[in-house]
Amino acid sequence: SAVKSSIGVKTEEHDIRPCLTPIHTASADGSRRMVTRHLSADRLQHALDRLDRPARFIDRRSVARAGWFLAFPGRPLALLTCAVCGLSMPALELVPFSATTLASVVAILAAALLVRDGLLAAIGLSGFALAILILAKLVTS
Repeated sequence: SAVKSSIGVKTEEHDIRPCLTPIHTASADGSRRMVTRHLSADRLQHALDRLDRPARFIDRRSVARAGWFLAFPGRPLALLTCAVCGLSMPALELVPFSATTLASVVAILAAALLVRDGLLAAIGLSGFALAILILAKLVTS
C-alpha cells in the first residue's frame, strides 16, 4: 500500500506537537481510509538529540577541500555519475547490495557537492569506479 505523508505542526492553544498529516492507507479489505498519526514532542526531541552527535561529527569533518577538483570537469562528472547511478539502480536490484552501493556513492557525491569538498567527491567517484569493477566481475563470471 502506498503511504504518502508530510510532517506538520498541530497547534492547540500553547501546545505545539508535531503530527503526521492525514495519510491514505489501504486496509486489508482494499478500502482506503484516512488516518492521523501523532508523534509526541518528547519522542521527537529524543530522536533529534540522538542525531545531534553524528551531525556534529560530520560537520567537523566536512570542509571545502580541494575545490579545484569540483571545477569544470569535476562537477559535471559528479552530477553525471549521480544520474547514471540513479538510472541504473532499478536494473541492479537483481544483484544483491549493488543498488545500495550505488546509493552510497550518490550520498557521498551529494554531500561533496553541498559542502564543495573535492576530496569527498574523489572518494565518491572512486567508489563508483569500484562498484563498476565489481559489477563487471560479477557479470563476466
